[in-house]
Amino acid sequence: MDNWLIYEARRRLAAVVDITNVVTVVHQNHGHGRFADAEVLWSSEEAKRNRELAGNSLFTFDDATHILFPDGLHSTWTLADFLGT
Repeated sequence: MDNWLIYEARRRLAAVVDITNVVTVVHQNHGHGRFADAEVLWSSEEAKRNRELAGNSLFTFDDATHILFPDGLHSTWTLADFLGT
């Protein structure tokens, strides 16, 4: 699960870099395997377990610690983040 990868990196205090501004990302278009559709998949026991493993949080690119722009790497953190305010 992609969301879990972002969660696990953040849990381990690793940098998570959103590169979508400078890289064309290709994701394979695929079916849902043995599940009839996405709704059935998301309500399955497997999906529930994946959400438990990820702390019931769905981490996304919004949770990146850095963003890569054409002019370089930029932190998403602000001074308030560091000060805890």
